[in-house]
Amino acid sequence: MEPAHADEESSSENSPSEIDPKSDEGHWEDCETDISSPQSFPMDVDHPDNDIAEEVLAEEDNYDEDDASEGDEPLTRQIKSQLRNCLSKVHSLGSFASFGTCSDAVNPGIFVHGKGRIGLPLSDRDAQAISDISHAAPFGRGSETVVDSAIRNTLELNADQFELQNPKWKETVEGIVIKVAKELGMPRKSTIGALPYKMLLYGKGAMFKPHREYDT
Repeated sequence: MEPAHADEESSSENSPSEIDPKSDEGHWEDCETDISSPQSFPMDVDHPDNDIAEEVLAEEDNYDEDDASEGDEPLTRQIKSQLRNCLSKVHSLGSFASFGTCSDAVNPGIFVHGKGRIGLPLSDRDAQAISDISHAAPFGRGSETVVDSAIRNTLELNADQFELQNPKWKETVEGIVIKVAKELGMPRKSTIGALPYKMLLYGKGAMFKPHREYDT
């Protein structure tokens, strides 16, 4: 089995639970923490206000034939050209995405309700324990949320089924949030945070194929 991992995306309240002493795997320093309420972290990212160009529509004589896609109707090509012109005049200190590697991440202290503490690296026994109470992970298809193992063959736990009990994990996440906010050029004094959303379990043969959620 490959390691399980927890996605930090949206909020969900978790109730405190006693740690099952059945396993010494993934042990961290004994301590108390309260993760029953959502956490948010005030930000103060200093940068000047973004300059947005006053002109938002391109002149027709600026149309570039190189912007056109083969088979596009004239009106479609004109709209694409105008849209590209508008976007080129938007100025920001931030990037549209942020990514990186966290080299100093700690053991998050995974605790699964009804199963107890989950050690890392993930053992076959703990992987089976997670699998026992997991459900198939869905994905979006148009306006629907569907389950199709031919496209996504993955198991998941909801946020109310597990906890991340090591308080040092919270410090790690806070550091990531600060880094991401700066790279995205967030406005000063933005209040943002990261909360557990899902835990995904990828076993042998598990996958999530590229797909299009909306056909246009």
